[in-house]
Amino acid sequence: MALRGGVVVVAGRTPDTVDRVATRLREDHTVRVAYPSTDLDARIDDYCDVLVLLDTDGVGPLPERTERLPQVGLVGDPAALGTTVDTTVPPPIDDVDVRSMVRRLAARARFCRALRAAYDEACHRVESQSPGGAPTVEQYRAEVNDVLAAITTAEAFELLGGPVDWD
Repeated sequence: MALRGGVVVVAGRTPDTVDRVATRLREDHTVRVAYPSTDLDARIDDYCDVLVLLDTDGVGPLPERTERLPQVGLVGDPAALGTTVDTTVPPPIDDVDVRSMVRRLAARARFCRALRAAYDEACHRVESQSPGGAPTVEQYRAEVNDVLAAITTAEAFELLGGPVDWD
């Protein structure tokens, strides 16, 4: 059962460190681990919200950046990874910093899912109201803007799962 914080994959080359961080994150999230011998792509599915890389060695290549790839946080230098990440924290691994980073990324993942759902709903409405012809970009944009304009501040916080520590 996924907790309110979402699903997090913690990956790193040192099993003891991965397990320590995963244990700490399990207080707020459902956590999966990936060790050097683990296929990282097999750990990431449509339910995964956050990928935390504790280092850049031995984890294997990241899956290609698609809608399926979750928010990515890295402890270390993103240049060493060779791909973009959503946020970083400097080494050494500090449980408090990693936990704060994961909370922010999980909130961002929830917001992105809600935004994607609003966009899909707007597209569906436009398609169902468009007799015969394909909807135009302007129709999509107007519908998405209408849906987003209807979201109140309270609803936005609810979509994000409530107040979040944004330190």
